[in-house]
Amino acid sequence: MSHRADDGAATGAERAAIVGHGLGGLVPRAYMRFEGGAAKVAELVTLGSPHRSPAAGLRGDCGPDCSALLF
Repeated sequence: MSHRADDGAATGAERAAIVGHGLGGLVPRAYMRFEGGAAKVAELVTLGSPHRSPAAGLRGDCGPDCSALLF
């Protein structure tokens, strides 16, 4: 995610606008929260993303670290 958000040279933009759908909406949220991406993202739009309790449905797929996705 960071290599795309840092790629402002292609557009001239200082910060990126990101659109995520479904579980793809959680990736930019984690990037913004845990990897310093908040300063690089101007807007985040999510469509159908499970913001309330994503870890409950993912526990079997990503293991015990899913609790870090709870916002």
